[in-house]
This record gives sequence, C-alpha cells and structure tokens, in this order.
Amino acid sequence: MVLRDNTARAQQAVTIFQAMAVVLALTILSNFWYLNEVATGRTAAEIDASPLGLVHNLLIIVELVLMVTSLAMFIRWLRRAYWNLHALRRPMEHSEGWAAGAWFVPFLNLFRPYSIVREVWRQTQLVAFEQVTPHGLLRAWWLLFVLHGIVSNVTGKMANSANTVVQLQSAAWGNILTAGLSLGTAVLSVLVVRRIASYEVQMDLRLQVSRIGGPAPVPALAPEEDQSDYEY
Repeated sequence: MVLRDNTARAQQAVTIFQAMAVVLALTILSNFWYLNEVATGRTAAEIDASPLGLVHNLLIIVELVLMVTSLAMFIRWLRRAYWNLHALRRPMEHSEGWAAGAWFVPFLNLFRPYSIVREVWRQTQLVAFEQVTPHGLLRAWWLLFVLHGIVSNVTGKMANSANTVVQLQSAAWGNILTAGLSLGTAVLSVLVVRRIASYEVQMDLRLQVSRIGGPAPVPALAPEEDQSDYEY
C-alpha cells in the first residue's frame, strides 16, 4: 500500500499558523495603541491618517490574508491525511472529499470538520500504536475556533457601526478579544498539526516495517481516483 507523503503539507500549515500568531500579537498591541489614541480625543479619521494608523490598518489586511491562507493550508494537509486513511481501508465515517467540503457548508461546519480531524487523530494512532491518546487538545482547539468565529462576527458589526468615542473603544476591545482568541486558535492549530504529523510519520514507519520481506506494494488507488492533490 503506497501512501502519499504529507510531511511537507504539515510543515506548510505550521509555518503559516506561526506567521499568523506573530501578526496577531502585533495586532493586539496595535489595538491597545488605538485605544490610547481614542482616549486622547482623536477622531477615527485622524487616527487612520497617522503613520501608526496606517500600520494598524495594514495589520488588519495581513491578518485577513493569513487567516484565509492558513485555512487553505490546513485543509490541504487534512485532506491528504484523510485520503491516506481511506487508502488503508480504515473504517472512516465520511468520504475523502468531506475533509475539504465540510468547512464550507453552513451549520455543518460547526461540527463536521472537528469530527473529521478527530477521526484522523484516532485512526492514525490506531495504525501507528494500536492505541489512542485522549482528545483534550482537539476539544480545546475546536472550542476556541468556534468561539472565535462567533466573537469575530459580533465585533465586526461593532467596528463597522462605531462612531462615538465609547463605540470606538468598545470596538477596539472587541478586536483585542477576537485577536486573542485567534492567537490561541493558531497556537493550538500548530500543536494539533504537529501531533498528528508525528503520528503519520510513525504510521508510515510501521507500514514500511510490515512490508519488509513481503511483495512490492501496489498503489492505494488508481491515479485517476487520487484527488488528494486538488486545491481548495
């Protein structure tokens, strides 16, 4: 059984999440600066026109770009991991395409992606070690992910309608909270990817050892059926 190497995708996802964590830390500091500027009586237009105001707004754009990129990298890695488990004929609950599609279906994306990551966590360990460690890290990661989504929607509406000093200050505190939750999610995402990637390495080693002295491995699926390289 020939599996597809997933180490490069894991490292790419980790690198993007690490970069995102750095930008989020800077965003939090930038919002504290913004709070101080509002407290001095400066208007939003005046703050935005200042040099640090331009940096503040640039960080928002960079954060958005990294957020989209990190999700794309995570999904690419997850789909390859899910494909490999399907290739091993593991008892998976969903088709391989759901590893990507589940993130974009309203309401379903509140629980299906977590279910798929949990399957990868569990099945990879079963192949590698024949036992499974608790899912505490996964639960904390998904709780922060969902909480961040809820809070960011609320604070986004606050920021769009903020005009008075009090509203601008509330929006800034909301942005700090959102960035803090996003930072926590990025850190836990790094831990999740690294942990599962280590299971994948051990799984591959065990499969290689089991093939020693046996017949040459055959592809898990015909080339036309392998969709794990599709971009999403």
